[in-house]
Amino acid sequence: MAGSIPVLILASVHHVLFLGLIVMMATQLALLRVKPVPVVRLAKLDQGYGLTAGLILIVGLARILHAEKGWAYYQSNPFFWGKMAAFGLIALLSIVPTVSYLGWRKQLAHDPVWQPRDTDIRRAHGIVVIEMVLVGAIMIMAAGMARWPL
Repeated sequence: MAGSIPVLILASVHHVLFLGLIVMMATQLALLRVKPVPVVRLAKLDQGYGLTAGLILIVGLARILHAEKGWAYYQSNPFFWGKMAAFGLIALLSIVPTVSYLGWRKQLAHDPVWQPRDTDIRRAHGIVVIEMVLVGAIMIMAAGMARWPL
């Protein structure tokens, strides 16, 4: 029973971080609709987003190492690998908005009234929407993973 408490804590932290990631993505989508675009706020939010994603990986690894099921369960679970692939794809996709926000912030520092082009804003928005769809896929795969083998 005592060993269950750390596992419960890790699972809870993992889920709260994941929820935080979703909230940050939704906030990015909302901020990309505001005129003028709050560039500095977007860049700071994106930093939090990256930090949260990193913490999700760290806590997830701790869960794997301390889970009752053991690494063999995860290694042979196709839903686990689907989650990892989707998370990796989200990480790769998130590079584009991150680079954009950093460039926008730099440009804004030189010209306080500068605003990104609508096409650049739409591109960032579209990528974040794709990331949100992949997050939904991760949630579905998490349910499958927990019930493996089906």
